[in-house]
Amino acid sequence: MRKSAATFFFLYLCNQDYRLLINNMTFYQLRILYLMAFCLCLTVKAAAQQPVIEDGFRMLTFRDGLAGTSVTDIITDHNGEMWIATSNGVNTYNGKRLTTFKLGEESLQSHVYHVYEAPDHHILATTANGIFSIGYGDNGFQRIVPQISTAETLLPWNGDTLFIGNRDGLHLFDGSKLTTIHITDAPMDMANSVRDIQHGPDGRVWFVSRHALNAYCPQTDEVTSMELEKLMPDGASLSRMANCGGDTWYVGTKNDGLYHVDSATGTVRRVADVGNVVTSLRFTDKGKLCVGTDGSGAYLIDPSTETIEERFSIDLQGRHHAQSNAVYCYYRDTNGVDWLGYYRYGLSHTYHVEPLFQPYRYGDFTTEGMSVRSYLIEDDYSLIGTNDGFFFIDQQRDLVRHVTPAELGGAHIITSIVRYRHLFYIATYDGGVRCFDPQTMNVSKLTQNQKLEHITVGKLIVNPIRGTLNMGTSEGLFVLRPNNELITFNEANSKLGGGSVNDISFDADGNAWLSSEPGLTLYTQQNDQFQSQGFPEGFFNNIRALKGSRGHDRLQFFYNADGVYYTDPQLKHFGQLRFLTPIKNEFIIAFVDDQQGRYWIGTERGLFSLDYQMNHLQHFGEAEGIVSQFISDASLSTDSTGRLWMGTSNGLYYTRFSDIEQWRQHASHNMLLYDIRIGGELMAETQQALVNERQTIQLSWNLRSQTLQALPVVTDYSLSSGRIYEYRIDNDAEWKLISNDKPLVVERLMIGRHKLTIRLSGLQGTEKTYTVIVKPSTLAYIELLLLIISLCLLIWWWRYRKSTRLLLRERDTMEEALIEMVEREQANEQGLQSEERQKYERVKVNELECEGIVKRMRKYLDEQKAYQNPDLKMSDLAEVLSLSPSKLSQVFNLYLNENYYEFINNYRLAEFKRRIEAGDAERFTLIALSEQCGFKKSSFFATFRRIEGMTPTEYLKKKHKI
Repeated sequence: MRKSAATFFFLYLCNQDYRLLINNMTFYQLRILYLMAFCLCLTVKAAAQQPVIEDGFRMLTFRDGLAGTSVTDIITDHNGEMWIATSNGVNTYNGKRLTTFKLGEESLQSHVYHVYEAPDHHILATTANGIFSIGYGDNGFQRIVPQISTAETLLPWNGDTLFIGNRDGLHLFDGSKLTTIHITDAPMDMANSVRDIQHGPDGRVWFVSRHALNAYCPQTDEVTSMELEKLMPDGASLSRMANCGGDTWYVGTKNDGLYHVDSATGTVRRVADVGNVVTSLRFTDKGKLCVGTDGSGAYLIDPSTETIEERFSIDLQGRHHAQSNAVYCYYRDTNGVDWLGYYRYGLSHTYHVEPLFQPYRYGDFTTEGMSVRSYLIEDDYSLIGTNDGFFFIDQQRDLVRHVTPAELGGAHIITSIVRYRHLFYIATYDGGVRCFDPQTMNVSKLTQNQKLEHITVGKLIVNPIRGTLNMGTSEGLFVLRPNNELITFNEANSKLGGGSVNDISFDADGNAWLSSEPGLTLYTQQNDQFQSQGFPEGFFNNIRALKGSRGHDRLQFFYNADGVYYTDPQLKHFGQLRFLTPIKNEFIIAFVDDQQGRYWIGTERGLFSLDYQMNHLQHFGEAEGIVSQFISDASLSTDSTGRLWMGTSNGLYYTRFSDIEQWRQHASHNMLLYDIRIGGELMAETQQALVNERQTIQLSWNLRSQTLQALPVVTDYSLSSGRIYEYRIDNDAEWKLISNDKPLVVERLMIGRHKLTIRLSGLQGTEKTYTVIVKPSTLAYIELLLLIISLCLLIWWWRYRKSTRLLLRERDTMEEALIEMVEREQANEQGLQSEERQKYERVKVNELECEGIVKRMRKYLDEQKAYQNPDLKMSDLAEVLSLSPSKLSQVFNLYLNENYYEFINNYRLAEFKRRIEAGDAERFTLIALSEQCGFKKSSFFATFRRIEGMTPTEYLKKKHKI
């Protein structure tokens, strides 16, 4: 319940609305709240980390995804990924994710004895059901060497050759043929049982059987045996072996511990203090012997002295506390990480730590485990302030003394320490100021003012110009002069803003900056005055809870939880540092400018560093030796020897800038991508393994490339909380930053090959490059083909329209010319008709006769549709009506008052319009339809426009026929 309450309280403090809470609190209320949170964080330190961490181990069990409850073997492959053999399958592990492989039939228990990496990088597994193999990109393990039903151990040899051990003896498999090599003449004798096989330094294959250490020569096909049962206690049964170089071997037994064997002299010596049931033997890259036992835990042995350097047992506490003494395998990898596989308890491993930051020690004294709030490190004396008094270290007298809260008058929390003249002045949160004499080691009070015996004191600092001791307290500013005169400044007697002073710093000109309730107050040495008003517009003087720190180029820095600000002594160049995204939203606890080109920022997620240009961001945490991520308030500092110091909840830590720079240049760890998603779809785990093996990723392109997302991980098996990664595409000048457990995102790539480079931020040695190949998708090819066809059709249509418009323009020109010609002919004809009218003016017309002629003529035209004949002449019509042409001409000119062509064309036009209404326009062109009505082409357009006042096409549009 305590753990849950503390967690929620801490989350409440870290909520995005905490700034509003801070702004409504006084400084000392804020300090009380911060201390409460800090103490709660200490009580739930384990809760702030992963819940599977126990005593410095990361636990992996069946619940975390292990294939089986028991772990029998662990190896590291060439990519730095772990392969874990269990009682029911195989797992891979990259520090973040477990992947499970079942071997054989799913319905059967797949007990795996050991896993191996072959020279071609295939992973081989010996199981109770035979031998299995998997390559990068394979969908799963496939059984090989079907002649072997059970295999306990094997050794990959040249090419496809395997040496296989089981109860039947040693077997040689050359890729097609299996040969059995017997140790004794009795095939069923248990003495033939082979428990371990290894390369020998002499080119032979060495293996242990039940009672002997054996060597097989592939060239002569001979087996040489060293009968160890005669040199050991009765009943001793061999199990494992490891070569220490030359003729020296270590042989483990199933019931009588570990033995040192000299194969040249035939001597055997038992190694003392190692458990009886040896389950695994393996040498580290540094020549140490890892021994796993069933019942006694695990041991790390120095072969040169045969002393136990480390032991992992359930009986031990701290880093070496194992979950069980039944350790089936123990392995220390090249990163110094210890891996322990247990019977039924799964797997645990320690964490890789780069020893960049070290806790302060002197002799047997160490600050590890202490909550360090303040410190003062000098050549002759050192003082370490904690939440429980302070420690005094006198190196000349070789002594360490703990000054307890009782000696400090009940004060516990040491907030600031300064050396002033021959005494040390100790500021406390809950007990004022005390003086400490390093010679007598006595504690005394400041008698000049009783308030200094109990008030809260936040900062002690010596004025570099006047040599006075300045004390920032909850009751204002106290200044102790060299003559022991004490002066007090507060709102009542000065322009000091606010009643409390929580921080004091001096800039390059010796002016004092005081942080109080309303904000900053500047005390200038030149005019000896306090200034809380009159700052330049946009200055940060009204920001509360700022702490000061001297910087490069005469700059003075100020910081609080929200950010870091800067100014020069003349207040002409000022502003706020614009941090990169991973720091932008961090709760800043401490800040220092090392004046060598980098800023150092302490946050709740560890220590960050970046250069003055806000580039080359790096994170330092538990992976780099800072075992606690809770950095104490305002505890970052540098010294003249090139060291960086900081107080934490787990001790006082320091590092040398030269070590940091050397590590930055030479750090090298393998990088992998996992949880790879292409276009939002998660890639199969076997394909992800192939991506990391080949370092190639393929994306499809369709108007734009698929989006690639992936999580990076460094396979050093460190506590990676707070780590920052960076990546870029091709040779982009800007690296993109991502926090731990945040995916990189690559999108909108063009077709072709691209280079994706990723690394731990600021560490060139961790760079890994993947080739990203962007190819058009099948759909893109289809779309491209359709696009080409569409373009061709568009071009054809454009050319067709262009030629059609040209033809239409030519036709319209011809029409207009024909119309003009017909109109001219009709005008001439009308002139002739006019002359005829004048000729017939004196001719008397018999209207009754004319009416009869017109009726007969209309009847004939309606019935016979003679007007449909384009060659119909007036003489033809007169002949049908038995009239002379002149007589019919008189009828048209004197009775109807129109000429013959107008009369006939009206019939033809009426027929045309009738056919239009009947829908013939859909079956015939206008010219063809007009000719069917008796028109000639030229007269049709002229007649239509003269009578209807529009062209035929316009008429059709009006009637909605087109």
